[in-house]
Amino acid sequence: MRREERTAKGLSLILMLALGLFFFGACSDSEKITDDNNPEDPSNPGEDNPPQTPITDLISPEEYNDLFSYRCGTENAQSEATNQCGEEDFYSYTNFQKAIDEISNIKVIIEQRDAEYYIPPRITRIDKPTGEEKIVSDPPEFNGEWEQNFPIKEITIDYSSFCNEGSFIDRKRELAAFFANIAQETTGGWETAPGGKFAWGLFYKEELGYFGTDHVGYNVPHENYPGVPGKSYHGRGPIQLSYNYNYGQVSEYLFGDKYVLLNDPEDVSANGVLAFKTAIWFWMTPQFPKPSCHEVMIPDMWTPSPEDIEKGREAGFAHTIAIINGGVECGGPHEKAQSRFHHYDKFAEILGVSTGLDGSDDPNTDCSQIQPY
Repeated sequence: MRREERTAKGLSLILMLALGLFFFGACSDSEKITDDNNPEDPSNPGEDNPPQTPITDLISPEEYNDLFSYRCGTENAQSEATNQCGEEDFYSYTNFQKAIDEISNIKVIIEQRDAEYYIPPRITRIDKPTGEEKIVSDPPEFNGEWEQNFPIKEITIDYSSFCNEGSFIDRKRELAAFFANIAQETTGGWETAPGGKFAWGLFYKEELGYFGTDHVGYNVPHENYPGVPGKSYHGRGPIQLSYNYNYGQVSEYLFGDKYVLLNDPEDVSANGVLAFKTAIWFWMTPQFPKPSCHEVMIPDMWTPSPEDIEKGREAGFAHTIAIINGGVECGGPHEKAQSRFHHYDKFAEILGVSTGLDGSDDPNTDCSQIQPY
């Protein structure tokens, strides 16, 4: 082959490669769509997401103040006679951020007997920074003679997954759902309230009727989590944690010792960081036979069984209501369930996400069609 022919063919090959790269780049750019078709979304789902999304990337302090402008102890709330926090911003953005940071250091392994009835599980707590593992609950029923006939199903919960799985939009939507539920649990709003009825989430840190009194409630007989005589396990914190068995369980997960909060349940309403951690624990931890709220808010994470489908249980916000308070609010129209969705709708709008997991406006506005667990 002559030199001129080799040169001409070489130039042609270079030109073809350049054109190919140009068109490939143009096609790639045209196919770059953000989740929910939201041009403000800076990330893509999947491997492109960082392993840990700081909460500051999901919500700013200013947005947080917009969501909870009349929260307990803030200047707006201090003039209210029912303000329980004095001048302390109990549910501050800083406390929420610190709660996420601290609980992210905890992982648990739940060993559950795969039976149709409830068998208390064995729970191993792992301190991630040190790698220390500790069995914090090993009830005798777990290894009972009959119970050993059932295989063990292992569930691992890493609390750093809170609002940290799925796409960037999925994470913001989960945060909106979490906020909507804790807002309803602690709301002090009314129809003609300043700022609107749904600006008063996180107004209460203790259940009404118990704060400032010596009333004792929710202290029930329980073999594994016995209440201390005279101690009240009424609703406290963002999720209004109630009953001695819940205080005992969350204490095992957070402290590795059930007696920390069984002995001193009032600590939940004395420490804003701890209060938020109890709410995150409740959100992330499945309670047999329910999935966790976290699972049903992330697309494709939870798969309904035939029974779930028959009973109207689908992934999405309405299912979180069924998990949290379905026995009261689900299975028919209920004002509180509707209020939860109104909070969710408002918060999703402020955070710039859709209410439906598929990117649409969720038509399932409450859990009236869901049969309670």
